[in-house]
Amino acid sequence: MSSIGEIATRIYETQFDDAPTQLEREFKIEAISGWLEANIGQFNNLTYQSFGTGDSFLLEEENILTQLYLKDYYNKQARAVLIGATTGALEWTRLTEGDTTIVRNNNIDFAREYKNLSKNAAEELTSLVYSYNSYQAMPRQTAGFDGGLEATGNCNTTGSSN
Repeated sequence: MSSIGEIATRIYETQFDDAPTQLEREFKIEAISGWLEANIGQFNNLTYQSFGTGDSFLLEEENILTQLYLKDYYNKQARAVLIGATTGALEWTRLTEGDTTIVRNNNIDFAREYKNLSKNAAEELTSLVYSYNSYQAMPRQTAGFDGGLEATGNCNTTGSSN
């Protein structure tokens, strides 16, 4: 079982782990932790649960939270790249001189890649939520022997005769 802080640390270490200093690393983990705490309601809506920020999460729940975070993160990155592309100066993408050509990616390509990553995270999230909800589902009604061998109400389900 994991807490929000432990999940945030694992997300950072497995997905990013790019901070040059320990202080920056801690700031990034805190940012992830803050996002997870702020979006626990979204998790609860998807999984039909009622977790709070102080609760512990199982591995399946941690994976759902991770994909929720990644989907949002990649959407924000795509938006930031597009905003930078629209407010910045036009950059060259192809340079040709004689028989030499240099091609580099432009911001639109980067934004497209972030959107693809976000789409992949959303698909994985959908799959995880579906599996989680399927395996956590309880029967709506039980009757007879499906409900167990104990007698309920006036029905005699234990097989003894009166």
